[in-house]
Amino acid sequence: MADNKRQYTVVTIEMVRGLKEDQVPFTCRYEFIGLASLGRPKYHCIYSSPNYVGALCKSKISRAGAEPREFDLWPGLFKHHQEFGDGRILCVKSDYTIESITPEGLEAAQTLDAKSES
Repeated sequence: MADNKRQYTVVTIEMVRGLKEDQVPFTCRYEFIGLASLGRPKYHCIYSSPNYVGALCKSKISRAGAEPREFDLWPGLFKHHQEFGDGRILCVKSDYTIESITPEGLEAAQTLDAKSES
């Protein structure tokens, strides 16, 4: 599980829009931060680009400072990744951590599986 007190640069959704518009390469990953009510997993979204690594935060900063956005797996994280993700495919593991793979990597793994079944 992720350390909920880890320090990151602040990233806003407006910054992510800018990365996409300017075609700056970036990746995003989702850190499992724990279970919310009814046992639903919650996540922080971490963006990495050539210039920074930062947690996606709420656009409005409170007196307490910037707060990372928390996503429920469904529909929040899924919807966010569809619109603002890096194009990789998400794989949710049994411990609720999320790994990602490029479409090309998935295709290569499927090809290897098919060859081993032959």
